[in-house]
Amino acid sequence: MFLITTSLLNSWAYLFKVDEQYYEKSYEEFVAMLKKEPFEPNQYMLAGIAFEDKCIAGEVPGISNKITDGSYQYKGKVWKTIDGIEYLVYGKLDVLKAGIIYDIKLNTRYSVGKYFDSYQHHIYMELVPEASKFVYLIGVENGMAKQDATGDDYTIFEETYTRDECRPIDDTIREFVKWLEVNKLLDVYHEKWTAYNEQTQEEKK
Repeated sequence: MFLITTSLLNSWAYLFKVDEQYYEKSYEEFVAMLKKEPFEPNQYMLAGIAFEDKCIAGEVPGISNKITDGSYQYKGKVWKTIDGIEYLVYGKLDVLKAGIIYDIKLNTRYSVGKYFDSYQHHIYMELVPEASKFVYLIGVENGMAKQDATGDDYTIFEETYTRDECRPIDDTIREFVKWLEVNKLLDVYHEKWTAYNEQTQEEKK
């Protein structure tokens, strides 16, 4: 049984849309992730974590008011057998509340449909069968020069996807595995992403 996560698939998918001049670096970063090499979180990751903490603490009204009393860091999982091989698809949701999955993002700017190509909503809707929709809650820091008339520190955007708009993840897993095979990385995936540890077995009960 092998593990599939949103971060792994998104890192892979990024290779197909990155500018050619950045492809080699992105490929190296993907392979490092596939090998589970240790890394230091960059400034953007750290800022995103801090922003999520502020939202949960009630310090960002445009987001905090929507997620109050939700279930934070909800763990979702589903087992799939694809072409005779078993996969554990796993994800940790920022917030689950009243059948809605919320994911909190911090951006320097935002354009409509920014997360259309992300695998996150496709996977998470399968992890929570009872969910009716997936909502990205995106905060864009205004800064002193751009602070809006309300004086808020952030401008909040929402990007919503319903279950009907989400693609079954089975085909994506097939494409991912085939790509790994063609690029001679399948053995690395099988070695590093085997899902048989004690925690996994406990979750399967």
